[in-house]
Amino acid sequence: MTSVRYCDAWQGVGDMLMCSIGPSSDAVWMVSATYVTVSALSPFVGRFGDIFGRRKVLICGSVLAAIGHLISATAHRINTVIGGAVLIGAGSAMHQVCWSCLGEVVPRKKRPMALGVFEASVFPGSAFGALIGLSRPKSAGTLAPMLIGVAILALCGCWEAFTNNPYAVFPHGIMRNFRGFTIVIGVTFLVGMIYYSTLILWPEEIQVLFTTEPITIGLYSMAIGMGGLLGGLIAGVLFQRINHARWLLTGLITVFTACSGLQAIVGPGTHIASTILVILIGALISAATVATNTMVQLHVPHQYLGVAMGLVTTARNVGGSVSTTIYTVILQNDLTSHLAKFIATALVTAGLPLADVPAVTGALATANTTSPALALASPQALEAGIYAVKMGYTHAFKLVYYVSIAFGALGIVCAAFTLDIGHLMTSQVDVLLHEGAHIKTRDEGVSGGHIITHTGEEKS
Repeated sequence: MTSVRYCDAWQGVGDMLMCSIGPSSDAVWMVSATYVTVSALSPFVGRFGDIFGRRKVLICGSVLAAIGHLISATAHRINTVIGGAVLIGAGSAMHQVCWSCLGEVVPRKKRPMALGVFEASVFPGSAFGALIGLSRPKSAGTLAPMLIGVAILALCGCWEAFTNNPYAVFPHGIMRNFRGFTIVIGVTFLVGMIYYSTLILWPEEIQVLFTTEPITIGLYSMAIGMGGLLGGLIAGVLFQRINHARWLLTGLITVFTACSGLQAIVGPGTHIASTILVILIGALISAATVATNTMVQLHVPHQYLGVAMGLVTTARNVGGSVSTTIYTVILQNDLTSHLAKFIATALVTAGLPLADVPAVTGALATANTTSPALALASPQALEAGIYAVKMGYTHAFKLVYYVSIAFGALGIVCAAFTLDIGHLMTSQVDVLLHEGAHIKTRDEGVSGGHIITHTGEEKS
C-alpha cells in the first residue's frame, strides 16, 4: 500500500521540485495525474481482480508503482515527474484491491475491525511524510478531464444497463442495490468533498497564518495523519459492536460536517484550536472510510467485491477532485476581491503615504519579499500590512469552510437512507485459505466472478 498515500507525500515535495527542476505551468499535474488515473482505473482493475484473481492485480500494481517512483525520483523535468505520477496512479488503483483481499479472508462480523486496523496502518506515511513541507495544486484545469472521465464512466454504465454481459464492469446485481450500495457511493463522494476543504487549505493556513519554519510546518502538517491513526480503529470497534451502522454513519457524517464548519474559526491566533480540529478531521475521514468500505463489502455479492471497492475509490477521488476545483476557485476569487483592500486599508491606517500604497500593497499581496517597494514602508506599516495579509486569507478560508457545510448536509441526508449491516455480520468467511496457498470460495455456484477451488482450478 506504499502508493496509497502518494499524494500526501507530494504535498511536501511539490515546492522543492518546482525550485529544483521547474518552473512549469503543468506542475499541478504532479498530483492531479495520480488522482485522475486512480479515479479512472479503479472500477476496471477491481473487476479484473474479481475475474482473474487479486494476486495478479496486486503484483502488477506493485511493479507499475515501483517503476513510477523510479521515474519520478530520477526526473530532471516536471513532465517526466508527471509521467511517473501516472504510473504510480495506475499502481495505486491496483493496490486498492487490498481492501477486497482483507475483507474476504476474515469472518464477516470481524470485517469492521480488520478494515479499521488496515486503514490505520496506511496513515503513518501521510503523517510523517508531511514533515518535509507542503504545497497544493493551484489550478482549476483538472476539472475538465475529470468530468470527461465521469461522463465516459456514466456512458459505460448506461451501455451495460441494456446488455446482458456476465462480465460487466458495472454488474447489475450491485448497481440495483440502491440503499445498500448506490447511496453509500454517494456518501463516499460527498465525504471526499468535505475532506478536501481541509486537505487543500490546511497547508496554506500553516504557512500564511502560523509559521514559516520548515520543521514546524512539518509538525503542524502531521495533524491529519495522526488523527487517522485513531479514527479507523475506533470506527472498526464501534461498527463491530453496535448493530446500527446506518445511524452510526449518519452521526459520523454529522460530526464530520460540524468539524469542517467549525474550522471557520481560523485566524492568526487559532493555531491550537485549528490543529485540534484538523486532527479530528483526520480521525473522521479514516472512520468514514472504514464505515463506507465495510457497508459496501457486506452488501454486495462476493463475486463483485473488487469492482464494488473500485467504485468506492473512484467516488472518493472524483468527489475530492471536483471539490478541489470548487474550493480553489472560491479561494482565489475571494482573495482577488478582498486581499488588496485589506492591505491598502491597513497601510493607510499605519500612516503610509497614499502614493506608496499601490506598490507596497502589490508586493505584500504577491509575497514578493525582494521588491524594492517594501523599503518605502516603515516597520510599523509593514507589520500592519503583513497582518492584513493574514486577515485577507482568513476571510477566504472561512468562506471555503462554510461552503463545505452544504456538501456535508447532503451527505447526512444520504447516510440516513443507507441500510444496516447487523444481519450480515456472521461468522462466514468468503474465502478459505488452505495449505499451499490455494483458496476456495463459498459461492462457487455464482456466475460472473472469479472462483479458485481448493485444487487451484479456476472457474467462472
